[in-house]
Amino acid sequence: MKKLLILLAAFLALTGAADAKLKLDETVKSFFPKPAKLTGGEERWLGTGITEAKTANGFIYSTSYSYYSPDVQQIMNIKRKKTFDVKATVHAYNNYVTAFDKYEELAKKAPKGKVQEIGFGDKGVFYYVPKSAYINDADFTIVFLNKIFVAEIQADDGFALMDAAANINANIQRFILSNIEFFLVRNISISVTAKGFERTSDILGFTEEEPKEVTVTGKVFSEDSKPLANAEVAVLETGKSVKTAADGSYKYSVKMGGKKNVNIAKNFYLKEIKQEKAAAPSIEDGVFSVNIFKTDGTQEAGSVWKLAFYGSTVHGKALMGEEGRQRLYPLKGSFENGRLSLTLDCRAGGSSFKCVRNFEGTLSPDSVNGTWTGTGGGGAWKLALNSYSEITDYIYLTEDNSEFSRFVKQGSKTRTEKGALTVTANDEKVSGILFSLKKDRPEFNEVFIKSANLVLTHVPQQQSGTMRLFRYITETADEKVSPVTATMVYSGDAVMKMEPYEIEADITDYLFSSARSGVLIAPMLQGSASGSHTFAGHNVKPAAYAPKLKTIRYVPSDEADKIAPVTVRIKSLSGKDMVGDKNVVRGDGEPDTVFEAVFRLPGKTITSMEIYGEGTVTRKRNTDPLDIYPVIGFIKNGIPMNDARGGVKLLLEGTSEKFDLHIAPIKEVDADKLRYRIVISGEVFEGTAEKQ
Repeated sequence: MKKLLILLAAFLALTGAADAKLKLDETVKSFFPKPAKLTGGEERWLGTGITEAKTANGFIYSTSYSYYSPDVQQIMNIKRKKTFDVKATVHAYNNYVTAFDKYEELAKKAPKGKVQEIGFGDKGVFYYVPKSAYINDADFTIVFLNKIFVAEIQADDGFALMDAAANINANIQRFILSNIEFFLVRNISISVTAKGFERTSDILGFTEEEPKEVTVTGKVFSEDSKPLANAEVAVLETGKSVKTAADGSYKYSVKMGGKKNVNIAKNFYLKEIKQEKAAAPSIEDGVFSVNIFKTDGTQEAGSVWKLAFYGSTVHGKALMGEEGRQRLYPLKGSFENGRLSLTLDCRAGGSSFKCVRNFEGTLSPDSVNGTWTGTGGGGAWKLALNSYSEITDYIYLTEDNSEFSRFVKQGSKTRTEKGALTVTANDEKVSGILFSLKKDRPEFNEVFIKSANLVLTHVPQQQSGTMRLFRYITETADEKVSPVTATMVYSGDAVMKMEPYEIEADITDYLFSSARSGVLIAPMLQGSASGSHTFAGHNVKPAAYAPKLKTIRYVPSDEADKIAPVTVRIKSLSGKDMVGDKNVVRGDGEPDTVFEAVFRLPGKTITSMEIYGEGTVTRKRNTDPLDIYPVIGFIKNGIPMNDARGGVKLLLEGTSEKFDLHIAPIKEVDADKLRYRIVISGEVFEGTAEKQ
């Protein structure tokens, strides 16, 4: 009770609401739901007692819940394990500013790319730290701020997290709404931010007991008294904010329904965030278009250079010549202090005479410009820095561009044979999958490939035991294929599984080495293992399971968006009515906003998607049947692909799959500022929908 009186006295000293009789100890403890309120009730949930700890400006209350089920549950395509735990904490402070600071501290723990805003409290975030590619195998966290309360809920199960967090949010909201006058009188908390400056806050008190309207005015300056335009001045009690004018001025009013107006003036001075010393100019590894001009003004056929930087050393290759007669030439040199020096050996293309060109250039923001001398005369040259971009792309392996066979090792003897792509391991023999590429094919041009992984899909047939698979580079001698032991790298496990799964093997070094004959995927060639597993070959159905190369490839930057793994663009602002303002695919008489989505991730599975307006929290559309937001309809050839509850689990079978996405329009935001977030086989893809 003593703690309660201290907190209450501190809060009342700021608010002046002397007649308020809030017993915060009991109030905050009531925010935590009893096990009977959670899904499954007391038969499944066990709750611990609530602990308390004092802080400088308030108290921290914590509790935890444990869940146990005798069976593994399945909700949609997500399996829930038998046991999981939830920890819930509520921080109660005597002022809004401290609560706001605590919220920001906790929210900053969220890993980049795995966080999103949620509609809890005045503001809140949800984030997760994945432990595997399995969608519900992660540590989940929700943090939200509501007036002087900050809640943090953590769980190792996403459904349990939402169950507890939703109850806590509702209880806090119910308490605040029933005591709103306690939170809006006798002080105004201001938080001020501006780009490039540190945030500052203050609590502005006043003495009027029954204010009609409180108006705060002032200006925002830098430390050297220069006015800051477009700074954000937020009133924490209301969650609203205003922007400063060109002269740094602002004005904000809060209506309280009393008898007399109150005016407060307050100026703020923000500290500039110190910028780190600019790094030395640099170029990253990549592919670049190069134009070469002669002194007589003529221009040679366009070149493409692939460069790699190792400290001050540079080497690479130049693809030069007329189309159809292009050859690769080696490059080597140095890069120091923004100066690039390269020597091109142009004998490598087949010339028998001495042929050398020297290039010198200086780095600028978007190019390297300089002069060249040597064979062919001399002149000027220019390397464009942003001419090529990296994309993830898949190359299907067919009988035209690759060969697969079975490799068998029995005792000291080895052989290859045609047939199923089966790997086995027992005391008598070891077999694996041997493959090679027809490297002269244009799709395997080493200039335009950064890395390549062989992807093999195991379908649920002919499987027994579990084994660890390794990648070996192979060499051919006397017409015999042999694995090079020094190139052994772990690739993945062949496991007993009743649904398809993939293993990947990095084969970049094989692709770039003309001396190597192929790649072998097999159990460790020495050591104990057992079992047999068959992987899909060239002509499997669906084609998504066929062997393929997952490459990081260089493409001209103006083409990158057209062949990105995921592209989403607005197709129609007033399209066919197929969805409504519910989480099921059903029309409501109103035209839909329609997007066109193209996916280039063969063999992957779409498990969820969300579309939302930039800057909004609650105006969202998604495919989560357990959520409150309206559905996104996945439509292919006019047919909805969602399940009966609005969810999706879509295997991408082809190299390029196209869907129409229908949503009930988000009218509160500009149509060209709609963002998307898609989960495909555990990987998150995010971006802004392109305009029509």
